[in-house]
Amino acid sequence: MVVPGASSGESAAPEDVAARTVGVFSGIVPERVAGIAFPSGGQCPEAATANLATPRHMPAPWPLTFSFGRALVDPALAAWRGDPRRMRAGQRALANRVACNLAALRGGYRPADAGNYALA
Repeated sequence: MVVPGASSGESAAPEDVAARTVGVFSGIVPERVAGIAFPSGGQCPEAATANLATPRHMPAPWPLTFSFGRALVDPALAAWRGDPRRMRAGQRALANRVACNLAALRGGYRPADAGNYALA
């Protein structure tokens, strides 16, 4: 994804990220490419999901999807903290992040609701 550099101190709206990303790819990625998968690239989980949700609904000649290993597991690891008594909290955090990304893929993700998604 085309996002401001980490040290720039700038942020970009998901719509801007989507427009710039698809614009850059349109100029260099052949239409015959089977698809493009975005890594989270060190973005916080909420930003990564919001940035995923928007480009999927832009016209592009290839399918757009995600590969968000770190953005999926970081909230779970933070909730769990290696404490066996917090295992359920870690599982809930992982399930929520997966549900957020599923909502993004389906076009229904809203960052304001990020803590309220559940797997359906």
